Amino acid sequence: MFERRLPFFGCGIGWCCFLLGFLCPLIWYIAALLYYCKYYNRDPRERPGLAASAFLAVIFTAATIVTLSVLLIMCTQKRLNSCACPS
Repeated sequence: MFERRLPFFGCGIGWCCFLLGFLCPLIWYIAALLYYCKYYNRDPRERPGLAASAFLAVIFTAATIVTLSVLLIMCTQKRLNSCACPS
């Protein structure tokens, strides 16, 4: 059906972004943008890798928000406890 080989050693852009995203998570956002802009219409074989990268971009965003929220709460609690007057 497809005569042309996928880029990046036959893995495709999606799976390459998926793997490289573990080194630099910003790459997942680039792949998610390609997924939401329907880049896979050019070659449907790219869809699973781009979808996996988009999924990890969402998971990474949620994990980052939770981590930063917990750190902010801990920092705020620590600051309030250190400012309390000793009785």
